[in-house]
Amino acid sequence: MSGYEIKTHAEIGDVLQGVIELARTSFAEYEGVIAVDEAFMRWYLTRPGMRPEHCFAAVHAGHIVSNAFVTITKVQFGGEVLDVGMVDTVMTHPEHRRKGLARKVLTAALDFMRTHDLDASQLYTGADSMPQRFYESLGYREYTRVRYYIQDMQQRLNLLAVRSPNRESARPTGAVRACKSDDVPGLRRFLAQSFQDCDGYLPLNDDLWAWRRERRPNSLPTAMYVLTDDHSEIRGTATLASAPLITDGGTEMMTGILDFAAAEETANAFFERIVSIAPSKGALVATSGVANEPFNGLCESCGFTCMALEVAMVNPFSDRARSAVASEPAQWYTATESLIGI
Repeated sequence: MSGYEIKTHAEIGDVLQGVIELARTSFAEYEGVIAVDEAFMRWYLTRPGMRPEHCFAAVHAGHIVSNAFVTITKVQFGGEVLDVGMVDTVMTHPEHRRKGLARKVLTAALDFMRTHDLDASQLYTGADSMPQRFYESLGYREYTRVRYYIQDMQQRLNLLAVRSPNRESARPTGAVRACKSDDVPGLRRFLAQSFQDCDGYLPLNDDLWAWRRERRPNSLPTAMYVLTDDHSEIRGTATLASAPLITDGGTEMMTGILDFAAAEETANAFFERIVSIAPSKGALVATSGVANEPFNGLCESCGFTCMALEVAMVNPFSDRARSAVASEPAQWYTATESLIGI
């Protein structure tokens, strides 16, 4: 196409300001999208597995006008750990839409994945949307759906009014406290055990753990909590991660409940406790695969409503991947950095 070039980020060079401006322009009218600043984008561009040589963009007159991030990572599907290209933040400048740029950018990304022997590509998008149909035309197919839950402040106040944290049933069996550095090895083992049967799970190596929990910018504060028993063994965990979202009135802080896991007998009380200690400003959100009935039930019992349905899409390249995704997952782990950016 005349005047446009498809390039890798490595070929472009310093993409930081270009992708910041493109994100702000492309998503300006979308409520609920993270308000991107330089600190956020610097952090996001250091995501483990996201390298400049396999992120692609369309360039026009020296400006990035369409873009797709690609993270090469391990992801669990059907009991197999596959090499996957996670596609995120597909965006095109409003003045350059309807020119086929996103298709060209993604085609270049898919060609890279295939020639580098990846098993599959995965992405998230709105269910039953125009983007879903677009991705289907590139070979992606729906694998499972994800509920995007929200509990606004009024819902939380209503819940707290009728569910006193002092009532017996609201007390989880054990102690709920902030995670300490000494807890981390055991916490990582607990998370791996809790999500070992979930499709979509990204095995936690040192780099991914540090990026998610230790390198986040101040604009994206996070707090980890653990539930321990009488022997100080971890029996539950949850992370509260906050981010500024675009609203019709500007920006508003949102807090996501991430990586919630607990024994069945204490899950309800522990979840209520996490909700009660979440930041008092802004809405609470959570994501959950449609098949994850226990967690969906926890959210709905605490006044969360399903704000949107997202779809996890997979484009299998190898026979191993095609076999692994042949059946719908019984449980799904949502990588929230890919779905909502936190």
